[in-house]
Amino acid sequence: MKLRLVLISAVVMTLANCSSHQQQTSPEDARFLMIESAAKECTDYVLDTSKASQARNITGKYSLDGAYYITSRTDGAFTQIIRKGIPYAKSTYLDNGIEGSAWRACMKGQNALAPEIAIG
Repeated sequence: MKLRLVLISAVVMTLANCSSHQQQTSPEDARFLMIESAAKECTDYVLDTSKASQARNITGKYSLDGAYYITSRTDGAFTQIIRKGIPYAKSTYLDNGIEGSAWRACMKGQNALAPEIAIG
């Protein structure tokens, strides 16, 4: 009976420890998650608006592309470059001749247009 109680206690402590580690997010990861979420929303906005324009027989084109959120992490003598993909869209319906400007304006409006974003 004591062995069973010890095993149950060990399992509960392990599960509690695992769940507490998953909830901790570094400031860099939290920033990326915010930017990634905004990028998804802005991409959806550009694509949905472009599709609606196309449905009204307005001439133009749009595309879903990718951008990168690039950061670096230094650990002693080594620097690691970290590239994480985020969605990016461009549309002649919305960009007014400047490729990707609608997406960038949306990102700026959400305070998510960061210097760490590299397009292309």
